[in-house]
Amino acid sequence: SKKEVGAILHKTGATFRVWAPFAHSVAVTGSFNNWSQTPMDFEGDGHWAITLKGVQAGQEYKYVISDGEKLLFKNDPRSLQLTTNDGNSIVVDQHFDWEGDDYSPPIFNEQVIYELHVGTFNRADPSTSGTFQDVTDKLDHLADLGINTVELMPIGSMSMDRGWGYAPDYIYAVESLYGGRNDFLEFVKAAHKRGIGVVL
Repeated sequence: SKKEVGAILHKTGATFRVWAPFAHSVAVTGSFNNWSQTPMDFEGDGHWAITLKGVQAGQEYKYVISDGEKLLFKNDPRSLQLTTNDGNSIVVDQHFDWEGDDYSPPIFNEQVIYELHVGTFNRADPSTSGTFQDVTDKLDHLADLGINTVELMPIGSMSMDRGWGYAPDYIYAVESLYGGRNDFLEFVKAAHKRGIGVVL
């Protein structure tokens, strides 16, 4: 059976599971255990896991992987959010209030697509990166132009936090400089309210 990997939040805590087939041992460390190392259990097929009570959304963590000689502190490759690319993984509540969003995209030959780069599309200060909120601020303008689909250049968490998105380090996490996962979801919801689809 397929094992869900990453930090899986549930009512009483979270289950952490990572695929590390060549590790001698794996532990999890984070703000929920005062950054001590809690050993994880080997489940076979390269998977290590542990369920901890009291873990909450927003708490930070890393895996501590032993290769038999040294300890490697690693972010979760299946993390949905990072503090920064070189920072820590964040436990995420995957529930999101779509407020009854029932958006349906136009058929392919009726799509008017506008491709944009979140980091440079709309920013008050050229020395800073644009965010999903900055793009949201221009959605009415795009709708007035007749745009009904926005295609975002890659938004995965990337090395050095700046770039065009084509060299992501963590493909499941949304770039924190843009506002992260929740701001992305809020952007999609705002676009749908204006009849605009979002393509990645």
